[in-house]
Amino acid sequence: MVTVKDDGHPFNPLESAEPDTSLPVEDRQIGGLGIHLLRKMSDRMEYARVESKNQLTLRKSLGG
Repeated sequence: MVTVKDDGHPFNPLESAEPDTSLPVEDRQIGGLGIHLLRKMSDRMEYARVESKNQLTLRKSLGG
């Protein structure tokens, strides 16, 4: 489990649209691939706005 906090503008990455990865790179919009990769690599993502801070928690099972 990893939790990242920042005091930037409110931003819930879970509400971001999925990028269209079927398009050629030159036809894609800039941005959004980092969020896409985190979604694909995490088992669970949670967002909360707590005390004027963004808080994103990522969970990944490492097997066992």
